[in-house]
Amino acid sequence: MDVVVGLGGNVGDVADAFGVARARLAEVARVTAVSAVYRTRPVGRSDQPEFLNAALRCAWSGSARSLLGACLELEREAGRERTAGERWGPRPLDLDLL
Repeated sequence: MDVVVGLGGNVGDVADAFGVARARLAEVARVTAVSAVYRTRPVGRSDQPEFLNAALRCAWSGSARSLLGACLELEREAGRERTAGERWGPRPLDLDLL
């Protein structure tokens, strides 16, 4: 199935984090398209740096849950720490299944 993974981040070397995420996703899925990188203002909390955002289209043969697990692991490896009650905060890498 075709899936689209959104990439975002605004802390640290986000461009490098995107490159690592793309390479790691390519180990488990076939990346078929890569968007340009866009700079966006934060939503929800304006007291943080602007975000970089991009998207990858991939051919994926596993379940949605296993892809989500792979994305969450990549976020952790990039240094993302999820805090209960924290929303829209700064992060080195955010991967969303679109």
